[in-house]
Amino acid sequence: IRECLYAEVTAVGRRRLHAAIGDALERRATTGSRHLADLAFHFTRGGDRARGVTYTLAAADRGMASFAGAEAQALYNDALVLTDADDHSVRGSIAVRLGNAALPAGDNKVATVAFEQARAELLGVGDDRGADAAAHRLGQAWARVEEHARAETAFREALRLLQSLDPGLEVRVRVDLAALLGMSLGRNDESLAVARRALKDAE
Repeated sequence: IRECLYAEVTAVGRRRLHAAIGDALERRATTGSRHLADLAFHFTRGGDRARGVTYTLAAADRGMASFAGAEAQALYNDALVLTDADDHSVRGSIAVRLGNAALPAGDNKVATVAFEQARAELLGVGDDRGADAAAHRLGQAWARVEEHARAETAFREALRLLQSLDPGLEVRVRVDLAALLGMSLGRNDESLAVARRALKDAE
């Protein structure tokens, strides 16, 4: 019955109804994950892309906090679809979050694609620090699937982009690179040199 009634409403009428429902739900101002998902659903279908993205991301972040990784991934994908193609900064941020949701779930292909996209989007707007973080995570994702050459390239790119922008992150990247060189690639002298540099920077 619900589906039949919905089908009888015009497209314009549906958008107005969804927008009105979204407004009504928003006024209730509860913060549960189901409520956030409902807000995302109605604002998206009501044509309010900005609030659709806002609540989709909020629902996805809530999913990550409650270990609902699969749900979070789906919502981050929805947010990417809703975000304008030329809004590279926001798209880069969403792609990082998508990769962060996929990696612990073992969805390594999704993670590598997401971090690659994040790196490219953030580099495009000159956000070297954000691009560096994405490159670091990309290296970790490649290392997880034993794509050692790609992982090394990503870690070295992260170090190139950092240039002392974030000393703490630079230390972590060097530690990951040292582990990769020594334990995975057997290049022990290089590994030791990188590890010593990381220790010096940490001190």
